[in-house]
Amino acid sequence: MAKNHEEPLIRQFWRKRGTIVWEFRMVPENYGKDEWQRGGRFLDALIIPGWESAVEYQARDGMYVRTDNPSTRPFTRKELEDQLKGLDLILVQAKNSRLGMSVMGQARYSEKLMARFQPKSLRSIIVCTDDDSALRPFANADGLEVFIAQAVSEKSEFEVGEAQH
Repeated sequence: MAKNHEEPLIRQFWRKRGTIVWEFRMVPENYGKDEWQRGGRFLDALIIPGWESAVEYQARDGMYVRTDNPSTRPFTRKELEDQLKGLDLILVQAKNSRLGMSVMGQARYSEKLMARFQPKSLRSIIVCTDDDSALRPFANADGLEVFIAQAVSEKSEFEVGEAQH
C-alpha cells in the first residue's frame, strides 16, 4: 500500500468510492532508451470511480492483487493498463505534511505520465495535512485539487475532510 503514514490520509479522501489501486506504476523501471532511467514512477493511489466501490488492489510481484478478496484472479500490469483507456481516473499523490512544491510537481506531472493510457478524464488530487496559502493559488491554476486530511496516528480514527479547489 501507500507508505504507511500516507495510506490513512488517502483513505479519508477515497471513502471507498470506486476501486483503488495502491502504488500504481505509471512508468516501469528502465522505460525508454536512456540508461539513466532506472526507477519507476508511481502514484500513491489510482482511483477508478466507475468500477466497483470499496475494492482495493495492491501491486505484488508484477501483478495487481485484490486485497479484500485475494482469491479473485489478479490483473497483470498490462491487463490493468489496457483497461484504463476511456475511463475517468483520479490520480492521488500524498504527503503527511503541508502542501509543498514537491508534491505539487508529482501531481502535475502524474497527469502527463498517465495521458499515455488515453483515459476519458484525469483528476489530480494532492492529499496533505496542512495548506499553504502561498502555494495553493498555483495548484489551483494548474487544475490540481488539494484535500486537507486530518492528521492521524496509525491507531486513531479520522474525520473526513473535503477536497478544495
